Amino acid sequence: MSDRSVIIREFENEIASYSDYLSETSDKIMYREYITPKKGKEIIPGMEYEEYVDIDKKNLNGITFDQIHNFLKDTKPENRIDNLKKFLKFNNISYETGLWN
Repeated sequence: MSDRSVIIREFENEIASYSDYLSETSDKIMYREYITPKKGKEIIPGMEYEEYVDIDKKNLNGITFDQIHNFLKDTKPENRIDNLKKFLKFNNISYETGLWN
């Protein structure tokens, strides 16, 4: 199995650039939402934000990367990470989550 990564969303406005990615390695599925504030719009100059959900593949309970990808594509961007967590809990899939800045 080779690693793969798909872009769920990329867009930009006057405040920041936004990008959401779903990636897979041999042992993990990782979802990332990145926010890069525009110069002059950041709270701390040069700071970026990353919110993530990491899933160990041994905990997938039959759910596949493609099923997670389709779920994310069909979810509104502003609710995506919270809905992914609900989806994983509903399917009894443990995960790690956090926010980097």
